[in-house]
Amino acid sequence: MTALTPTPRKLPRPIEYAIVALLLGVAAAILVIAAERLTLLDSGVFGYDWHLFWTTVRTGVPDYSQLDVFNPPWTQLMLVPFGQLSFKASWALWTLASLSVFVLAVPQRGDGQAWPLGLVLGLGSFWTLRALADGALEAFVVAGALVMVWAWRTRRPIWLGLGIVLATSKYQETWLLAVGAGVLALRYWRPATWLRAAATCVAIMAPTLLWLGSGWLARLTHGADGVGFSPNIARLGSNISLQALGGLSGWPGAATWVVWGVVLVVTAVTLWQRVRELDTRSVGLLIVASMLLAPYVGLLSLASLVVLVLLPLMKRQRWLGLTLVLWANLPYLTAFRPGTTGQFEWPEWVHLGLLVVTWLVLVRELWRPEVSA
Repeated sequence: MTALTPTPRKLPRPIEYAIVALLLGVAAAILVIAAERLTLLDSGVFGYDWHLFWTTVRTGVPDYSQLDVFNPPWTQLMLVPFGQLSFKASWALWTLASLSVFVLAVPQRGDGQAWPLGLVLGLGSFWTLRALADGALEAFVVAGALVMVWAWRTRRPIWLGLGIVLATSKYQETWLLAVGAGVLALRYWRPATWLRAAATCVAIMAPTLLWLGSGWLARLTHGADGVGFSPNIARLGSNISLQALGGLSGWPGAATWVVWGVVLVVTAVTLWQRVRELDTRSVGLLIVASMLLAPYVGLLSLASLVVLVLLPLMKRQRWLGLTLVLWANLPYLTAFRPGTTGQFEWPEWVHLGLLVVTWLVLVRELWRPEVSA
């Protein structure tokens, strides 16, 4: 911009916020009206996951005894306001909220402007669209991770705690992220600061666990003969954690635990030696490691992988990141065949391989000499 070029005029911030709120309100109204007429919501093609969540909170009190919903009590309570609406209206509003979060999660260009290619790849990803259509809770994870990164950068411990609460809505994706944030806060923040983050988590999580924790744990652990995880956690053809290795012909069960230990140790050493802050690299590593090491991770978790990990990676390493984004979108190759589900045709190890390669890339990035130790 030259000295003769006039500086673009900016509206006062309150007016900008009012305009955004008005546009979102209009979009919400349009979506609700359209959803009430969407017959696909009656057939279960759209809103399958959302119907489970909506059913368990429609009475105003989360009820874990009805369906196999495994999200923690603090998450279910956040869904209660949606449960007071009709199923279709609540799905429409949740879809708008999720879409807004996904848009915010797409990295900007170096000049601070929107990144069109990132928006296309992020919002057009097979898994993003599936998460939106099904009404999955990936937006909580994505929003939580974004808040955590911002809170760390600006030293806002209460917001860090709130980010952890949001991100752990799907704890199988973020349990190591929560642990890693705690470790980093203990090492690099003063006690008075990290205690405020911890107190925020406790103030929200503890009361909900006292109220609803027994029902949640009973639903989570009602395995065969009352032992182990619920058999409905690992549904056929959908577990993409390291436990998927057990589906490989001839793969010994003990080898899975060896790989599990290697991933845990390497992640822990990398966190301790090479990470001093929550940024896109460290958050990406901890999310991917969480998914690899969890007992169960569903396919829709790949939506969080794309927007939180692969798009930022593509900003840093264009062609490698693009390759991994294309790998994540392989189900498009089968999505439009007659009678296909578009996702379960692909073996679990295809998606597991994507997680493993992404984890290796992030470990290598953090150990490169130019990355601050």
